[in-house]
Amino acid sequence: MQTRQELAERQQKLLLEMGQIQVMRRGTLSPQVYPERRKRKEGTGKEGPYFVWQGSLKGKHFSVRVRAEEAPRFADEIAQRRKFEALAAEYIALGQRLAELPGAPALGEEVKKKPSSRRNRTRK
Repeated sequence: MQTRQELAERQQKLLLEMGQIQVMRRGTLSPQVYPERRKRKEGTGKEGPYFVWQGSLKGKHFSVRVRAEEAPRFADEIAQRRKFEALAAEYIALGQRLAELPGAPALGEEVKKKPSSRRNRTRK
């Protein structure tokens, strides 16, 4: 079992790693290859690969063609986002473990209210 300090140190390392990721891109990059129109009937020849970057943003689907020379950059940026999401998930899991350690305050325990003394007030 890890101590509170070990978990907190790992969280700090994760924050540093996440801070080093500057550029990221959502979605996926898919290669597409089409048969040449002239040779389609013969079953030989291909055109491509073409790359399509696709995903969704605010509930709307998008699909954009990407030139072959830009595809490696897009793939790297998508990988950076996945890495960032994995680091964030680990950070959240560590926070959960910290909250469950003995001696951690329970939910609502910090804000205990004293019972108020009621005075009898009469309205005129």
